[in-house]
Amino acid sequence: MRLISGALLLCAGTFAQQQPDAIVDFEVQLKPGEPIETFAVHVYRKWAPKGASRFLKLVDDGHFDGCAFFRVINRFMAQFGINGDPERQGRWRRKSIQDEVAGEHVPKSNTRGRITFAHAGPNSRSTQLFINFGDNSRLDREN
Repeated sequence: MRLISGALLLCAGTFAQQQPDAIVDFEVQLKPGEPIETFAVHVYRKWAPKGASRFLKLVDDGHFDGCAFFRVINRFMAQFGINGDPERQGRWRRKSIQDEVAGEHVPKSNTRGRITFAHAGPNSRSTQLFINFGDNSRLDREN
């Protein structure tokens, strides 16, 4: 289990009838002293092979352990992925991944419950992710 603390409300669910390639469980504490809640991320490599691979490497590295949601916008999204340990964050800071190549993946829309990498332009995804709280399909052409 991975612990992410911060203010967050999240709905998790199964988005496909096929079996995921991996399931990653996260723990979330809304406020200090409140019960810990859990949610699961179902990873489908064919949807985004490069993004899925990076996400699983970050999980294996413990990158998300102790991360907080640093940007939460009601009915839009919650963003996380900056590790508070400068050494750990530094290992990934300059390791951006290339964008997915058209025809080599099955793109999915930024709809409620889906997670995608934040970016600062083409080929700039690194560690920050956001969870869609609603239909953000207008972002599809950007992600």
